Amino acid sequence: MTFKARVEHLRFGILLPPSLRWGMEADEEGRLLVQHDESLVRVPGLESPLNFFRMLVRPVPHGRAAEHLILSAHDTINPYSSEQRLVSLIPLLAEIARNASITFFLSNRTGWAEVVPGPAAPSIAIAVAAVKACYGWDESDPIVVMAGRLGYAVRDPSNDGTWQAEGLGNPNAIRRRISS
Repeated sequence: MTFKARVEHLRFGILLPPSLRWGMEADEEGRLLVQHDESLVRVPGLESPLNFFRMLVRPVPHGRAAEHLILSAHDTINPYSSEQRLVSLIPLLAEIARNASITFFLSNRTGWAEVVPGPAAPSIAIAVAAVKACYGWDESDPIVVMAGRLGYAVRDPSNDGTWQAEGLGNPNAIRRRISS
């Protein structure tokens, strides 16, 4: 079954630990100047910066829209290297997420992404593929998004801006095919 939706990009930026002095400037005497950059969001309890993308996915032709907060956690220097560590961040992000579902990129290669927590709904797969295509310059068609034991092949939007996600068969076979 193919799931079709349009994507609205709501916001993107960087989540920062409160102590990190990123994006700050100092005056001539070394005093920090406060910068009010909406793309930088301080999160108490966070240890390391995370890029975030807030997306709204609207099913076509009708259905309930779903808001997603996609967090990029695939850097090799990221301390959140395990699914368990990533899932432990969800309570810290509750205020920022509000009614959006939280999804983390765990692995990210051209044409392929693995996200947690799983299993993912097709709307999450479309949101992740839109992030990869729009912010990561990934021109693959399809982009495969794996979450737990579920996988989706997400196709670029058609002329009317509609993305398509189709459920995939055996995820282990897909992983073997992609890794070879």
